[in-house]
Parts: sequence; structure tokens; C-alpha cells
Amino acid sequence: MARLSDLIARDLDARSGRGDLRISGLIEPSAATPDLMRMIEDAGPFGQAAPAPRFAFADQMIDSAGQMGHGHLRLSFRAPGGPVIDAVGWGAMNGPLGPALVGAKGRRFHLAGKLELSTWNGRARVRLRLDDAAPV
Repeated sequence: MARLSDLIARDLDARSGRGDLRISGLIEPSAATPDLMRMIEDAGPFGQAAPAPRFAFADQMIDSAGQMGHGHLRLSFRAPGGPVIDAVGWGAMNGPLGPALVGAKGRRFHLAGKLELSTWNGRARVRLRLDDAAPV
């Protein structure tokens, strides 16, 4: 079994390019809760040798997207009938990701990134640190 796992890992490495993302799991916005973030943080610490998990959100509708500051993207998204999740793409406006999402209100995208807990005025919320997106 160990040999099979090794062969699969080598095959995936050979097929992966520089632009490929390693996804830890698929998640719905309703599952992205502060309780989930606490469980993820308890599984840490994370760093270069053990990166934080990256999650994919499939078929999400963009509620809003716009530039934030110099070169950053702020957006919100949701699954139909689900809660809204905020996201930030640091430096996204300096490449193709930000411009592709600005003005995408009402369009559907697959989104990927790392979750983080944001506390503002005593209220904890989960947001996505956006790494990549693709139109549905």
C-alpha cells in the first residue's frame, strides 16, 4: 500500500505545474464557521513545511467585487440560498485574478483559498484569503 501511495504521489507531482493549487477539501459557505476555524487552528501550527489547508468553494455566486486600497481585491460570495462569505485577494489587482472578478456580480465562479478568522467590533467571522478563481 505504501508503494501505491508513493506511485500516485509521484504521478500527481509529474502532472502538476507551477500554477496548480493543492486543495485540501471542498467546502460550502455554511460550513465556514468560527468553530471550524478553531478546529483548524488546533491542528496547527502551520508553516512552510506544513501549509495551512486550502479549500475550494464550487459554483459560488459573486455578490460584490471591487478594488480595495492599492492592488487588493475585496469580494463577497455565496451559494444559492446560503450565507455570504467575505474574501480578500491581497495583490490580486496586480495580476489577472482581480480584474477578472471586478464587475462579476451575479456570475458564478469556483473559488479557492485559505480561511482566516477576522474579528471586528467583537464579532468573529470567517473570510477567505483568495488564491485563485475560475468561471463556472
